[in-house]
This record gives sequence, C-alpha cells and structure tokens, in this order.
Amino acid sequence: AKLSNNLFLADTSFNFFFDKSDLILTNTKTKLNGMELKEGNLYIAKDKLITLKSEFSTDLSINQENLKDYSSLIKKFNIYVNSKTTKATITKDKKGNPTQFSMGISITLKINNEIEKTFLENSTYNNSEDKFDLRKYEDNLIQNMTETIFSEMILFLQTNS
Repeated sequence: AKLSNNLFLADTSFNFFFDKSDLILTNTKTKLNGMELKEGNLYIAKDKLITLKSEFSTDLSINQENLKDYSSLIKKFNIYVNSKTTKATITKDKKGNPTQFSMGISITLKINNEIEKTFLENSTYNNSEDKFDLRKYEDNLIQNMTETIFSEMILFLQTNS
C-alpha cells in the first residue's frame, strides 16, 4: 500500500554501525505523517541478496490530515467494537450498605462480519468509606482490566489474521 508521496521524517534520531556486509540502525525514533516509530532497530544485510529486518514499537495517529494516506489500509477491514462496563454490589452489611463490589468489562470485537470474539475481565473489591479513594481505585481497576483485554485482543488478531 502506498502511504505517502512525500517522505518527511520529523524528530528523527538513531545510532548506526556498519561494515562491508551490513548496516545496523539502533535506538531509532522517528515521526512520519501521524506514525511514530520508536524503540526500534533496523538491520540491513548484504550478501547475494539484501535482507531487511526491523523491530519497532509503533503508534499510529489517524486524523483528518493523514486519513487519505491510510484509507487504503483501513478500507480492508470493517471493524466493530462494543464495550460494556458493569458494577454490582456483592455483599452488604447489616444496615444494607455495600461492603464488596464486582466490576466487569466486556469488549466484543467483530471483523468483516466474519470473526467475532468477546473478551471479559472481572474483579471483586471491598468498599471504602473514602469515596475519593474508592473512585481512584475503580478508575485504576478499569484501566488495568482494559489493558489486559487489549493485550488479549492484539494476541487474538495476530493469531487469527
């Protein structure tokens, strides 16, 4: 897929090593039209053929300015995501006040109306009299469960594509 006619690398940095047969770019960081390549290495070796190996962590930020550049990649997939967060009281004290809660996150991923998978995470936790601390704890819990689900989703996509 063609990503860009004009290649402009902003904020690019790397270290390099080379000899007669190979070139190694290490600690590579660059930005390219909404894509940030980071924590990466690029290996180029020349023997009878030229081989290329790369290891990068990539963040892709799609916006109105670069949408047309990435549209050919996006059009190949019809992705539907539905998420639901639930909170329920598990136990109450003698006065009827909640003492323990259960929180769950459910994310359903559907790709091209062919592949569908639901990812679930649940956790049980105690109530707190300090409602500010309770809310911070719940926010952190949601963040952790979401990160776990996203990791599972990435693994699922890698093994089912």
